[in-house]
Amino acid sequence: MTELYKGKFDYHPTFQFNSDNHGIIDWTLHMEPPESIYWKTGKIKKSHIRILSQVTPEQRKELTSELYLDINPPKESPKRIKQL
Repeated sequence: MTELYKGKFDYHPTFQFNSDNHGIIDWTLHMEPPESIYWKTGKIKKSHIRILSQVTPEQRKELTSELYLDINPPKESPKRIKQL
């Protein structure tokens, strides 16, 4: 299947994120193969997020967490209601 996309996705696209504390941040998803960011079954992990803007390591950690929560918000599990 990856031979079908060979040569078409040779780079990782750059995105922008408007952070509340740090302004506009350039970032990318570094997944293998690169076309997997477009797949419905592609699972994004926190380690796949790469910050491209110049920030300190502490800010990078904070921005990565903020981005990951923006991409994958926590899901609320429905509470079970007892039937009488």
